[in-house]
Amino acid sequence: VSQSPGSLGNNTIGDLITGLDSVIAVDKQQEGQIETNLRKWNANVFSAYRFDEGLLRGVTVGAGANYRGPEVLGRNPATQQMYWGHAYYLVNGMIGYDFKWKKTGVKVQFNVENLCNNNDQQVLASAWNSTANRLDEYYYYLLPRTYSLTTTFDF
Repeated sequence: VSQSPGSLGNNTIGDLITGLDSVIAVDKQQEGQIETNLRKWNANVFSAYRFDEGLLRGVTVGAGANYRGPEVLGRNPATQQMYWGHAYYLVNGMIGYDFKWKKTGVKVQFNVENLCNNNDQQVLASAWNSTANRLDEYYYYLLPRTYSLTTTFDF
């Protein structure tokens, strides 16, 4: 026997309203709270300067930073204690050189990601484990310093 869409099953309308009230009450408790596994503060900045004349003509230098604020890992539902992860930052740098080769524009660029080699452990995800009464965390490490060299040709 199949039920038609909108069927209440074995529930009364009163049962459904009570269940909906419970869901709304849980949502209201979380109003104004920061969502778990998110960072409230993030910032990125990067700037580059190209020399157009003189001895360094065609050279570009640049640097930037990425900041990630502390992460909300979770909340103990019994005590409302908040658990926080750590903030971190990454610094990146680059140097490039533009020149002409047989009427073709050439740009060679050397990049360094994670210049300071920040290898902090970070929490990828977390959830409150009510059975064990603890916060379960799953970790990752920031990528180590990396280098890349690129060449671009403009025809």
